[in-house]
Amino acid sequence: MAVDIRKRIRDLRKAKGMSAKTVSEKMGISRPFYTQLEGGTRRLSVQYLEGIAQALGTTVADLYSEDGVPALPSLIARSIAGENSPELAEKLRPYLGEDSDTAAESVHCFDKAAKSLRKLQSDDRK
Repeated sequence: MAVDIRKRIRDLRKAKGMSAKTVSEKMGISRPFYTQLEGGTRRLSVQYLEGIAQALGTTVADLYSEDGVPALPSLIARSIAGENSPELAEKLRPYLGEDSDTAAESVHCFDKAAKSLRKLQSDDRK
């Protein structure tokens, strides 16, 4: 389930009734440069993705969501926040294919990292 990020950006921009010129102005770049980013003739770096997301009033993570399925970074954030592991494993499956073991291992690693972070935060507050 790969997200065509450029199509997603274009569709979101149009859904918000924004022109390429409007988005480019909000980003502080030229319209031709923006259309090259959106059209695929320019490399879409993280810096430009962040600028586009901000101009569209969304987040980079939301740009990568599709059909109501959260983007992987937001799933990781939920793990850090302590979301139930089996439920999270099910949500990760579309990103990891049919390899259930990989999904379970990933969730386990996220959980361990989340627990460590929570412990560090707790220790810092003492």
